[in-house]
Amino acid sequence: MSMQKTQSDGAVSWMVSKNFKLSEVTCKHCGSHGMQKEFIDLLQQFRDFLGAPIVITSGYRCANHPVEAARKGKVGRHRMGVAVDFYSPGISLKDLYGKIIEFGRFLGVGVSLEGGFIHCDRRETKARWKYKGGKDVAWDGRWEKL
Repeated sequence: MSMQKTQSDGAVSWMVSKNFKLSEVTCKHCGSHGMQKEFIDLLQQFRDFLGAPIVITSGYRCANHPVEAARKGKVGRHRMGVAVDFYSPGISLKDLYGKIIEFGRFLGVGVSLEGGFIHCDRRETKARWKYKGGKDVAWDGRWEKL
């Protein structure tokens, strides 16, 4: 993955795209980077479509990340490097969800009202779910059913 080096107030930031720093997508557990370039490109396209900043709360997760370790051998999309959890300051989760659906290129979308974030990933088939009490619960994608 090619990264650009930018200067900001004398500090050096390594960028993985126009708007995302390497530190935003690395594993919070160990600092490793495993995001797929194609997914970062897709995320940047969504950021451009949205026209507003997004804050990534979880990007890549290594095998030893507590969430991945608890999966007992099943490899999650974060570990595959094709998922992020995020929010956008000043945009409600409902409006952000609407923009994600309008964008139409993330097939996996989960909403956490409790956590204040939306999960988006790349996958082969459409999936919608909500997080309720720390569990993934099937959901038809209609906001009024949250």
